[in-house]
Amino acid sequence: MNHETGHLWSQTLWEDATKKQGWLEAMVRDGNAPSDYARRNAKEDFAESVNMYFSSLGSPCEARGRENYPARYRYLDEQTR
Repeated sequence: MNHETGHLWSQTLWEDATKKQGWLEAMVRDGNAPSDYARRNAKEDFAESVNMYFSSLGSPCEARGRENYPARYRYLDEQTR
């Protein structure tokens, strides 16, 4: 559910080109992808990252996610505030 919601969210969010560019830059800064599927394209990367982000919030996995994907977590933190 989080993955598919990520697709819907990116469609709306990325109507602002600067927000899409911000995601592309976060992908580059992190240098790795949260899954093999995320490597397909930016849309799948966003959806997989949204799944990881919301699934990990408040759990022991959150610290690991923030360590491995700091730019993605920062971006998503900014969008959810």
